[in-house]
Parts: sequence; C-alpha cells; structure tokens
Amino acid sequence: MRLAFATGVALAALLLLTSSVSLAPARSQFECLRFERDVVIDNYGWIHVSDHFVLQNLGNASVRQVQVTLPREAERVVAKDLLEYELPVTVFEHDQLKLATVSLRFQMQPGERASFTISYSLPAGAYVRREADRYVLNATFPEAPWPLEEASVTIFLPAGASAVEAREPLTLIEGNKAHAILAPRDGLPPLVLAYSYSVFWAALYPAIWLGAVSLAIAISASLRSRMLPAPKAPPDFALDFIDVCRRMLSTYQEEISTEQRKERMARREYATRLDRVRTKRATLMPRLLELGKRLRELSVSDVVDRLDRAWLSLDSSLANLREAEAKFRRREISKSLYSVIVEEGREKLDYWTEEVERRIAELRDRLSL
Repeated sequence: MRLAFATGVALAALLLLTSSVSLAPARSQFECLRFERDVVIDNYGWIHVSDHFVLQNLGNASVRQVQVTLPREAERVVAKDLLEYELPVTVFEHDQLKLATVSLRFQMQPGERASFTISYSLPAGAYVRREADRYVLNATFPEAPWPLEEASVTIFLPAGASAVEAREPLTLIEGNKAHAILAPRDGLPPLVLAYSYSVFWAALYPAIWLGAVSLAIAISASLRSRMLPAPKAPPDFALDFIDVCRRMLSTYQEEISTEQRKERMARREYATRLDRVRTKRATLMPRLLELGKRLRELSVSDVVDRLDRAWLSLDSSLANLREAEAKFRRREISKSLYSVIVEEGREKLDYWTEEVERRIAELRDRLSL
C-alpha cells in the first residue's frame, strides 16, 4: 500500500489500462460468478494488481486454458489457483497490449467452475490529474465480454495519502482505502476518487525509517542495563475476535463432518443438523464483522482481510460440492468426474480450514496474545 513516485500519479494507470478476460474456445460459453480486484500501490514506483475470478463453463466443450488481456506495461505476471498452486502462464504482446495464457490444473468440464487469481505489477504512470492541493483519479473499466454475477474493487492508496472524496459506486472505508461493489449487469461505471498526498512525506519515507531504526538501536544500547516496561496489553476485543473465529471455524468443521456422514444419516437428522449449524454461523457473523472492523484499527487489517477471504472460500467450496452432488444425482456428470470434484473440493476445504488456523496464529503473534 505504498507509492514511490514523488509526483503522486500512480493509481489510474492501473484502472485505465485494466485487464479484461477472454476465454477459449468461445467467450459466450462462460459466466463470471465473482470478480474481485485488489489494487495496491507501494512506495517504490509500482502498482500491484490481483484479479480474482470465479468462472463457470456454460458450454459443451471442456477448457484447460484461459486467456487474460493485460496492460502493455504489465510485468512479473503470476497466476495461482484457489489452493495457491502457481499455474503455468505464457505472456506475449499483441496490439498494444499483453496477452497472458493461463493453464489451469484441471480440465474445466461443461458446467464446472474454476477459480484463479492473476497478479502483475505496473510501473507508476501519469494518469491522475492534480487539482490544487489534491489528486483526482478518473478511470473506467472496460465492459466485460461475458456476464458478471458479482464484481467488486478495492483500492489501497499509498502511505502518506488520504482519500478525500469518492464518487459512487466507490465508498471510503478507511483513510487510505476505497471499496466498490459493482452492478455489472448495468455496466461498469467510471471510478472517480480524489485524494490528498504529501510529496514531501513520500520523498522522506526511506529516511524516516532509517532514522527510526537508528534511534531504536541507540535507545536499545542505552537501556541494556535497565528493565524495559511491560508491553501494552492488547484490547479485550482482540481475544473476543479470535474466540468468535474459532467458533465460526467449528461450525464449518461440523458442516463438513455432517456432509461426509450424510449417507449414514436419516434425511431428517441431516436437515436438522445442517439447519442448526447454519443458524449458529448466521448468529456469529454480525459479531465477527463488528469485531473485525475494530480490529482493523490495530494495524492488522491484512490478516482480517485474509480471514474474510477464507470464510468466503469455505462457503464457496461447500456450495460447489453440494451443486456437484445434485448434478451427479441428476446424472448430469459422470461418476468419475464427480469423484474428481469431491476430491478437489475436500482439498480446498482442508486448505481453507488450515488457512483460518494459520491466520489466527499470526494474529496472536502480531498482537502478542
């Protein structure tokens, strides 16, 4: 979330040259169920973009490769699937742009879904105009070549910048962050965001850190023989947040266990257990969101964001397994394909439950809990 250029003209280069996705063999046979874009600006002259797609194959042919159109300046292109496996990607220039061909780990059969994230870096460019004492971003997304069910964009301004005004659909959610939930079926509207930025502050950013480190070393040397004061205790709501996370995780684990034992349970017992666990999760969710919002003030918003992604991915994985089972029972997919989907789905569930545990441990470590 940093900006390197002292001119403060970085963000719109991404959005004006934003990526769009095209697919082989035919664009019309696909639907994007979810699209999420994260834009992160660092202090060293780069804009880092991560585009997350959940696609569904509506056609009659299987697909293994996806072609993504990137800005011509895109560098360090990397693609990963939902389990963080790095996918082979080939990049070549075409008609003032770059095309990245991503090879999925598995064939995307008709009716199946595939999730992947493509990340790349752009050099900072002059696409933000300066107006008096602030900068104004005015950028437009290209229209998607296929139907979008859900779309959202999160913009992280650089350190030293503060959002001043955002035009709908953007909403300011923190001093240096803006978010938009788009209505893609009505078209992708322009994104207009004004922010203040201290060129002097950014230019001195490395020096500030160097001075801080030097000062810390000097203080440490002078206090070697003294007892340092005890660190400030973290607020109680941090422990409450972790407790709610563990209770949320237990609801997912119980639902996963219930789904795995479904064949050995009476239909009524299965429905009752599923209803109970989902009701419990729905009860916990408002508290989790409330505590997460407060926890972002403790400089651990990145961990909270990763936990949010994990909850969404657990929901998505469970939904995909249930949909695959329904298709198998209707004989829309073969037994062998269903077995592959179940195996992959369980791998994803294992990964995301472990991801929650990892992020809880990271949270405890960073807050010294």
